[in-house]
Amino acid sequence: MLNGSHLNSTLIEGVLTMDPLQPADNAACIFKIASKRYYRSGMRVKQEESAFVVEVLGSPKLAEACLKYGKEGRGVRAVGRLKESFGTCECGREHPTFVIVAEHVEFRPEFKKTNSTKKKQQAKINKE
Repeated sequence: MLNGSHLNSTLIEGVLTMDPLQPADNAACIFKIASKRYYRSGMRVKQEESAFVVEVLGSPKLAEACLKYGKEGRGVRAVGRLKESFGTCECGREHPTFVIVAEHVEFRPEFKKTNSTKKKQQAKINKE
């Protein structure tokens, strides 16, 4: 390990909450991932949801793939590192925010509905 170098690695999996954007600044691509966590509290199952901003920097091919294949609601996994920046809230105070700088992004497969699947869904709706 290099002197003073520490591990900074993260893996996040969830769904895109928006279509990826290509901002005017140096970020090649930016998107948000919503990730759910389920846990048990006594006899009840509870859900916790968090949203994370992901930036794709330094890899034009990866950014291009994210812009092409990333659509709101699609499952995604991002591997990268955390980066701290500072934002100003409505009250005028600065506060830290964290973004994930992605080095690797995977999209879950999209399943197209076939005519038989659509007919089954329609039959189920008609029965109700």
